[in-house]
Amino acid sequence: MPKSTPRFFVDPACITRTGKRVRLSARDQVAQLTKVLRAKLGDKIICLDGTGAAFECAIESISAKQVDATILAECKLESDPLVKVCLALPLLKGGRFEWALEKACEIGVASVIPVNFEHSVVRVEDGSDGKAESKVNRWQTILREASEQCERATIPQIVSPTSFNQLLKNSPADATIVCAERQKVPRLLDVIHGWKMASVVPMYILLVVGPEGGLSQSEMSAASEAKADLVSLGPRILRSETAAIFALSQIISAIGDHH
Repeated sequence: MPKSTPRFFVDPACITRTGKRVRLSARDQVAQLTKVLRAKLGDKIICLDGTGAAFECAIESISAKQVDATILAECKLESDPLVKVCLALPLLKGGRFEWALEKACEIGVASVIPVNFEHSVVRVEDGSDGKAESKVNRWQTILREASEQCERATIPQIVSPTSFNQLLKNSPADATIVCAERQKVPRLLDVIHGWKMASVVPMYILLVVGPEGGLSQSEMSAASEAKADLVSLGPRILRSETAAIFALSQIISAIGDHH
């Protein structure tokens, strides 16, 4: 399918394979098509259902509330990494968390879990005031738009913030990597190399990046008790968002696309 054609993730319920039709009704997508791209009848777009299917379409009608298109061709995309990496990341100041979301999505993260660490400066509790839900909705939109831009087959999912202990308790991952600064622990690449040499490369990895204040002693102990691999990212102390992108890049580069 054409690489430069605008891409949009669409609710699968809005895709009718038998009738070869797709309807886009999300307000931001309609605005993108009508006001930014100034789409015309007959223009080509690519619609994705979020499960890996992509549909090349031609616009057949445009209104202020929806855009209808005819399906011309369908294919299966395979642009996401084979190994799934869930990134556990602290909330950060000044837009840095949202920057990290966008870049992690481009690299190939499968999902993101915001974590309230003991030393976190920014916190969002999952209470009844709707604040957490509003932020999660915004973050999910950022991930969707980044997925469209980098031509991913799926959209990474993000959930409400949780505590570090709950994260470890509820994780279904095959392996857990915890980035530990100022600790005498193996390098991340050495751990990955060990997996490959032993032919035990995990298919689902939880990657934990702590806050800039570092993990507390109790959190370090909890990670050890959960049999997580504590790793070093090198001699320099990185900001949380830098550490997340650096570590994720190493994992995806080493095993994500070439299992």
